[in-house]
Amino acid sequence: MRMNIPEKILFVSQEYDANGSSISLLSLIKGMDEVKNRHIEITVLIPLKFKGIKQARDLFLANGIKVREMLYRTNYKKVGMKTPLIRRIHDIWNYLAVKKLCKYVKKSKFDLICSNSSAVDVGARAALLSHVQHIYYVREFMEEDHGFEYRNKKRMRRLLESSDYTIFISKAIEEKYKSLYKLQNTAQFYDGFIVNDYIINDHNILNNTEIRLIQLGSLCDGKGSLNSVRLINELRRVGIENVHLDFVGNGVDGYKGKMYELIKKNKLEKYITILPYSSDIKQKLCIADILLMNSRSEGFGRVTIEGMLAGCLVVGRKAAGTAEIIQNDVNGLLYSDESEFVCCIKKILNNREKYKEVAKYAQNRAVKEFSCEKAAQNFMNVLRGYNESKT
Repeated sequence: MRMNIPEKILFVSQEYDANGSSISLLSLIKGMDEVKNRHIEITVLIPLKFKGIKQARDLFLANGIKVREMLYRTNYKKVGMKTPLIRRIHDIWNYLAVKKLCKYVKKSKFDLICSNSSAVDVGARAALLSHVQHIYYVREFMEEDHGFEYRNKKRMRRLLESSDYTIFISKAIEEKYKSLYKLQNTAQFYDGFIVNDYIINDHNILNNTEIRLIQLGSLCDGKGSLNSVRLINELRRVGIENVHLDFVGNGVDGYKGKMYELIKKNKLEKYITILPYSSDIKQKLCIADILLMNSRSEGFGRVTIEGMLAGCLVVGRKAAGTAEIIQNDVNGLLYSDESEFVCCIKKILNNREKYKEVAKYAQNRAVKEFSCEKAAQNFMNVLRGYNESKT
């Protein structure tokens, strides 16, 4: 299929906080600047936040990107749970938002709507009603990584299968969705990064007796946070005590309390620190030797690439997107269970110089393969009706 090159694109975000998908979208738009394709007029639609700091809005505005806010919310619920009252209210908001969005699309003469996540459906619904081309960016497994499912599965099937294109940010996500839906046209390519925001030249790792690990992201089961505590406990059990793990992120639903309980139970206070979320990722990574990626089913895992760009050695659980990015003993290390994790750390301790080189190779490769310019070029290829990401 050949899509018409649009003159005006509306990107629809599912979040008002500046999390991974918003940062990925910003990188895409900045990449389009670099590859000289910003003759296209771009607007980002963001859910209206009633109070507090509007992180996503401020992020895009600070980078000279036009923003529109509207009252709508995501389209999912917890797996197996009845739809709670607040989500039913959100469904009403979304219904009204679709009607309002149709008018806005017509008035502004957008010729493409791109939903930045499958966790939002107002853009796809408005595109269908307005007869405007639509692209879905699918960034999540839903059930496997977040424990969520679509509230209206029948509608979501229709929206996915009617979209002009569906873009997947990893092969693992692509494989799942292609097995479930009859999609029209698909492309798979990885998110891009504004490399200079993360690169740390001459990052001297593995020089000290103590090995410092860092795990970035929400404190929850999906990210394997409790399991990471158990990994450190297993290292101590086999006599490896010159390690320290910093968690950087906020907990959900009392999860942090469970982590503190497990840390106290195993007397790990000396070996583990839990730090609050920080937007200055680079500052946190510059004091780390190893980036630990312990998610049970990561769709892509921005922090994996962030760690590589910063010059950290990445050690990741062998699952989904993480296993796509890391080639074991080439640009990082992979493990499947506690015993394999212990083996990884032993290998690093016994051959520090080798794994300094592994980290350096990973950094150089990440600069080439995960630039925002490359992601933007892949996106433009989709708009032209090509998919060069497979070559």
